Amino acid sequence: MTILYFVLWFGVAAVLFAALSAAQYPIRKHRGIPLRVVVIIAKLLLGAAAAYFIMAVDLPFAYHAGFVLAALYAVLLADAAGDILTLPYLIIKRKSKKNRNRMQIIVCAACAVVFIIFGTVNMQTVTANRFNYTSDKLTNTYRFVFISDLHAGSSQSMDTVGSTIRGIADENADFVLLGGDIVDEYTGGLKPGEMFILAARPSIGKTSLALNIIRNVATGPNGRPVAFFSLEMSESQIVRRLLCTQAGVPEAVFWNRQFDVRNVQQLTG
Repeated sequence: MTILYFVLWFGVAAVLFAALSAAQYPIRKHRGIPLRVVVIIAKLLLGAAAAYFIMAVDLPFAYHAGFVLAALYAVLLADAAGDILTLPYLIIKRKSKKNRNRMQIIVCAACAVVFIIFGTVNMQTVTANRFNYTSDKLTNTYRFVFISDLHAGSSQSMDTVGSTIRGIADENADFVLLGGDIVDEYTGGLKPGEMFILAARPSIGKTSLALNIIRNVATGPNGRPVAFFSLEMSESQIVRRLLCTQAGVPEAVFWNRQFDVRNVQQLTG
């Protein structure tokens, strides 16, 4: 995240925090503890809903409003955390009205600043977690790299993304799975009426990426027909690659003709 993005994000969060504080002013003047608990639960639920829209909802609104939703998520959780921290004091000093609202706002604002700074630093920190999985169904050893929450040019700087990609290349992985929004944040998503060109050196994976895109379009929840034209691969090669990807079978079994029972079950199941 650049300095400009951080300033904008902090500004959006400050506006949302001010609006939230103004909306809660009548409630904070009220001395009823049960009502405050209900408000805390409501803010936690709304924060969870904002996070869900950012990460799981496949709608243009959720994607383009992600910057604001992330700020809303941080503000709601920080405000709820501040309310939880001040709740014991309010219970003890129920009859005292002196500086009660001001103290709550100050604590909640401090929590919001901590949340935003932590989120900014955390977004620039990419940590590699390593796991070993074994199965009696595997005949070979494979190395997978799954990229999660790698966001090019928005929440993460290009230096962070570049160093992460160089680290992935050093792993010499057999499979690299993209779990972030690298493509979408560069292109804005694949939109009707536009042409996109995949350009790279030979044997980089252009065809594999294109086939994965059309496979997801064709087999997704809202599957649609896809036309694929190739000047370098035959029809049988394209179908074979799609079949292996869908079944999770290495394409090498076709080349070496070394099928086992598990491969046949995966391909025909």
